[in-house]
Amino acid sequence: HFNPKLCIYRIKQLQLKLGDKFKNVDDLEVAPNSNGDKIACKVSKLNVSTEVVTSNSVVLNWSPFSHYDTRTLLGYVVYYLEAPFKNVSLYDGRDACGGDGWKTDDVESTETTTVDLVAILTGLKPYTQYAYYVKTYTMASESNGAQSDINYFFTMPGTPSPPQNLHVSSNTADSITIEWLPPAEPNGQISQYIIKYTSINISGESLLKRDYCQNSPDTKDLSESYISVKEHIKYDNDKKENCNCTAQPEKKQSKIKDEQQIQTMIEFENNLQNILYVKTINAKNDNVTKRKREVTNYDPSAEFPNSTDPKTKISLDVDKNMENENMKIVYVDSNQLSYTLNENLTHYTTYNIELYVCRQRVKNENTESNKIISNCSVQKAMTTVKTSPKESADRIDPSTIKADRTNTTNPNSIKISWKEPEGSNGPIVSYHLEYKKVGDHLNLNPPVVCITTQQYQQSDFSHTLSNVAPGNYSFRLRATSLAGNGEYTPYNYFEIEEVPSITTGQLMLIILMVIGIICAVIVLIFFVLHRYYKKKLAATTLFVTCNPDYISCEYQADEWEIPRDDVEVLEPLGRGSFGMVYRGNWKKKDNEIIPCAIKTVTENNNITVRHDFLSEANVMKEFCTTHVVRLYGVVSQGQPAYVLMELMTQGDLKTYLLKHRPEMATDPSLKPPTLKDTLRMAIEIADGMSYLSFKKYVHRDLAARNCMVSEHNIVKVGDFGLTRDIYQTDYYRKDSEGMMPIRWMAPESLKSGLFTCFSDVWSYGVVLWEMVTLAAQPYRGEVDKNVISYVSSGGIMEKPDNCPDILYDCMKLCWRFKASERPTFAEIVKMFLACARPDFAKMSFYHNELQSETQRLDASENGITETESSERERKQIERDQITAVLENQAHFWGGSSLPVERLAPKANLEEDDDDDEDSDNELQQSHIENFVCKRPPNGYMSIHNGNGINTTIC
Repeated sequence: HFNPKLCIYRIKQLQLKLGDKFKNVDDLEVAPNSNGDKIACKVSKLNVSTEVVTSNSVVLNWSPFSHYDTRTLLGYVVYYLEAPFKNVSLYDGRDACGGDGWKTDDVESTETTTVDLVAILTGLKPYTQYAYYVKTYTMASESNGAQSDINYFFTMPGTPSPPQNLHVSSNTADSITIEWLPPAEPNGQISQYIIKYTSINISGESLLKRDYCQNSPDTKDLSESYISVKEHIKYDNDKKENCNCTAQPEKKQSKIKDEQQIQTMIEFENNLQNILYVKTINAKNDNVTKRKREVTNYDPSAEFPNSTDPKTKISLDVDKNMENENMKIVYVDSNQLSYTLNENLTHYTTYNIELYVCRQRVKNENTESNKIISNCSVQKAMTTVKTSPKESADRIDPSTIKADRTNTTNPNSIKISWKEPEGSNGPIVSYHLEYKKVGDHLNLNPPVVCITTQQYQQSDFSHTLSNVAPGNYSFRLRATSLAGNGEYTPYNYFEIEEVPSITTGQLMLIILMVIGIICAVIVLIFFVLHRYYKKKLAATTLFVTCNPDYISCEYQADEWEIPRDDVEVLEPLGRGSFGMVYRGNWKKKDNEIIPCAIKTVTENNNITVRHDFLSEANVMKEFCTTHVVRLYGVVSQGQPAYVLMELMTQGDLKTYLLKHRPEMATDPSLKPPTLKDTLRMAIEIADGMSYLSFKKYVHRDLAARNCMVSEHNIVKVGDFGLTRDIYQTDYYRKDSEGMMPIRWMAPESLKSGLFTCFSDVWSYGVVLWEMVTLAAQPYRGEVDKNVISYVSSGGIMEKPDNCPDILYDCMKLCWRFKASERPTFAEIVKMFLACARPDFAKMSFYHNELQSETQRLDASENGITETESSERERKQIERDQITAVLENQAHFWGGSSLPVERLAPKANLEEDDDDDEDSDNELQQSHIENFVCKRPPNGYMSIHNGNGINTTIC
């Protein structure tokens, strides 16, 4: 009962197959009225054919069903579904609720039977086989109907969708690897892939608007796609179990799943719209049919030429606005899902990558109804990628670098020109020029000048360094592109010669004017003082004039003069305050060859500089001891003048200590000095300073840089006037004063400008600290102004690491705040006698001249009374002058029995070595006006001011 779609004849057929047991079945058991009452059980055959087949539609045609009563025929129903194989039956996929998977399309019946019926099925998938049949739709009570057999048709190919999962990477400077997956909807048999790549050029004019010296280039990739690609191929190298091929597929699979989910959602929305929103299409005639509409984004605007051969290259109809000479096209077989571009690529260049897919054409595809269908994807997969930078592409050609001074008006400037690198990693945005003095190994951060490309081009492809101090310089260049900094070029060299700021004529005129003004002032002062003191001065007042016989100030050759032919000048050792210093040989009269250091003065210097140069030699003539650098002689005849001095092959003590540092030693045999070596050097320096103090010379600049080391590691005090140019950073220029070695100065020298032998003892303690720390900078980490405040308030340096107590105890004695509590150099020599060389007693000043003089004084005092001894001591104190330098003026005290303290004429003792010519004139003026101090000539004492000039004052 109640099987409305089961015909009664089907039940009777089953009854016959079951046999006699079910033969006698009455109407109560099988009701004819409730079985098959809603289906046509008397079915005729309909002949249905396909008229037109396109990629997404088909036109079906059949003759109307002839029925005795057209009122019971309500219409026709077209059933169709996708059928990969031709084995579909009416009941495939039928479920308990009556669903069977067939899609339907209703077609209204017509009153006439002479016109064939037409059904248009749309929304079909391209290149897909469908099964279909047509069935009449009658009233429920009607038992007659018609139905066609199950037939099949194949839709035409359509436009393929773009390839999926496009990934691009560039691991080298001249290759790009492209990977992809087939399209989600190939809509046909894939024949080939088409890759189009175009380089994206960056305008150089736009780069000039940015100052890349202030804002360095951003080396990030220019496209998000390129960044995603880099992240795509990135993997964890820190874990040993990971390899290059594990991380990449996982990311690929996850991305594929995401795209599949998105595609599923799109299809669901399309199906939902197709089900809910159905539009009625009115035909031209009265035959109206119903169909379902599917939403599609098909765009047939672009056409591709016909091609059925998969090997045939298909030319893309590219937009003319995109056409340029940089565009290149590559064709890839359908069985490949990756391709590596390695031809015609430029390093560090951004490329636009476009990927198309094409299918094969089939027979009868170019029909009138299907001609607008393209066999290549209209939409494209697109991304951008930048090739890797090329090593050494940004290197400047060293052969194009030139340093020229001919085109510069400033004598202290140099013009450096070079050519831009060819084939750089993108446009060059800036250049860096690094330069430093030759031999300046302590300068770890030489100055670097940044030059933008715009400045470089506007300066005629060059750059000019201005206000460069005289000396030999090395420099190198590097270019900076968008890929970052390139490599530095090898070092090139240039020299800035020292040029006098004024001519000799101008200098003489200035000297004459200054002398005239000074003479006028002196005459005026003398006249005023003469009138004022005329009645007060006693008859015993002694007026002394200097140089009464008007002896010429020109250097006079003496027994120290050496013939020029006996001097052989060899290789240069460095540059001093007056000129170059060379290694040389001196051939004595007995043909003995003595190695020596030859100091020279530049030939283009004026007479005053030459006089100052030879005056320095006069100072050295008075020194004759083992531990002070000796003078061999002077060559004053001819040009240039030479001063021959003892050759110290191992240079200054500071350089010697630096070379013996473990981290700086290039020779494994160079070991840091032992305690015994340090004490030996300390006693040798103390012996040399003991000699200077005995000679009444105050050094004022005792430091490791001013102590020299001989071939046999004997340390001597000397190298006067040479080291200040080399170790410029060890000096500090106070306001309105010269360069001062702040970190080596005693508290009284910093506060009051007072320099005595005891201030040299303080400096000696700093030298000991330098030897223990292997030439570290005193008060390291503090600026000079803080050092002045710290030392003036009684502060001293802490004990260095691993410093022996014997050395630090001596340092603390030398650093006592009160000068009178510090030991003398003779006492320091006595303190370290046990550590001296075996031959120290034979060559030292302490064991020879000093002890002899002491014994002589002791013998002479044995025959005098205590009163006479006190009087002699008082007179000795009066003879020992105290010299001070306050505000660049010499300040003297002459003892209790002499006139009150007065200001001597200004003698600039603290200026740089370059100003020696001025200080010499001032010192000469001091001699001329020495009568102001009211001291006889034999009351003069000599002070060595650290620049090699012996200053004689009253």
